[in-house]
Amino acid sequence: ANGAWRDRPLPIEGADAYLGRGLVYQNPFIIWFNHAGEKDYAGPRFDVQDDAIVVGGGLASIDVAKALMLETTRAKLRERGIDESILELEARGIPKALERHGLRFEDLGLRGCTIFYRRRPEDMPLAEVPEGASEDRRAKVEGARRKLLEKAIEKFRFRIEPLSAPDGLVVERDRLVGMRFRRTRMERGKPVGTDDTYERRGSFVISSIGSIPEPIPGIDMKGELFAFTDWDLGRLASHPNVFSAGNVVTGKGNIVASRKHASHVAEKVIESFLGVGEAGHAGEEAILDGAREAARRTADGVTVTTDDGSSGRRGWVSDVLGEVIDRTSAGVVYGCGPMAMLASVAAVGAETGAQRQCADEGAMACGRGAWTTWVRDTRGSPA
Repeated sequence: ANGAWRDRPLPIEGADAYLGRGLVYQNPFIIWFNHAGEKDYAGPRFDVQDDAIVVGGGLASIDVAKALMLETTRAKLRERGIDESILELEARGIPKALERHGLRFEDLGLRGCTIFYRRRPEDMPLAEVPEGASEDRRAKVEGARRKLLEKAIEKFRFRIEPLSAPDGLVVERDRLVGMRFRRTRMERGKPVGTDDTYERRGSFVISSIGSIPEPIPGIDMKGELFAFTDWDLGRLASHPNVFSAGNVVTGKGNIVASRKHASHVAEKVIESFLGVGEAGHAGEEAILDGAREAARRTADGVTVTTDDGSSGRRGWVSDVLGEVIDRTSAGVVYGCGPMAMLASVAAVGAETGAQRQCADEGAMACGRGAWTTWVRDTRGSPA
């Protein structure tokens, strides 16, 4: 399991030069928010300020905005001598939690953070549009997305500026103090930049434009993603019996979508590898061709002997052992069987200079209070 937890770089040239100087990425920020109260937390810490800029759109961006609003609201309450827990604020929502103290959000003097999103609010992937959905079904999903976003804004009091794509940096005294955005319009489901740009200043900028996989040595990459040859099951040409599931394949930061995809992958793999689906093994048996060929080559090197010649060559193992050792250049001979056979095997091994390791199959007397074959006299034996 690798996941897609590495932040996708903010697509503005030179932006990463301001990491820690006005620029923050979502993953370390959310890790801090979730774990900063733990005694053994040793990661980076953040001084959360009001009026932050969040670049992105989707569930992760809403999580970032929510964390910012919870932290800044709690700080304002502490200034008034009110200690409200993060969990309480999150569960009740900021306005209802403030009502308990006779306060309104406006009383806190907070501007709140703003999410800058390059698409429309109804495009934010808060709910999935089913594959092959009709226009009516798509419209209903878009309506549900708007409602979910409105509820989140009402509950946590952040703002959103849609149809705004990051276009440049605003830097003062070697610190990132804002962003330049380019207005966009939607054409055939994709944002297209216009000639209209504007600047927005903020306390700091959090980039929340998605996560990508951490490279793994030996696994081919195509750009910032794994080079999957089968994007349905997340398969790699170099590892045909390894499958991938979730946002490392789909790119969707939605746990529901990841669970759905993981179930799909598991079902397909079980059906094809066990041959219980309508398509049988669906060609997956070819994955065993290499193992079959290796087993065949190994089997071709096996020499069989039987006392009566009913299978293989007639005679004892020791009759053919010498030529087998010569053919394979074996340095060690292992034997298990009757003592007479072991003695003959050991003798042949001694003649060829091979080491001999023989397993005695004599009866043991363990648990009976007697010692029998724990010790075997091998004096004068080639074993």
